[in-house]
Amino acid sequence: MKRLSIPIALLFAAIVLMALPGAENVEHSPPGYAGSQRCKVCHYEIFESWSKTKHAHAFVVLGEKHAADPNCLSCHTTGYLRGGYGSDNVPDLRGIQCEACHGPGLRYSRASVMRQPALSRELGLTDVDSL
Repeated sequence: MKRLSIPIALLFAAIVLMALPGAENVEHSPPGYAGSQRCKVCHYEIFESWSKTKHAHAFVVLGEKHAADPNCLSCHTTGYLRGGYGSDNVPDLRGIQCEACHGPGLRYSRASVMRQPALSRELGLTDVDSL
């Protein structure tokens, strides 16, 4: 029985590894922003901690007077004038969200990609330690 279980385990591991996407399988998606709500799914505790910070509320402090001022929006939103806040078809990117430091996450934010650190970085994830 022991001799049979090793080949079966190796076959299972090979199938799992083949099922994980490689860069060629996700590169076709355009770079873009996913929004902190997508990050929250896997990084809930970090999201909760961030949501209590000044970064999370950076847009709110602008008030109506400055909420449309491009000079303010570049610092108080995520990705302004870089395909993020204010662009078509992007999530709510008010405030300084995860992707302000980690880079636009549309390519790397899938769970199957995030399980592969090298692939995540290849697809745009920036480690905060490297900033």
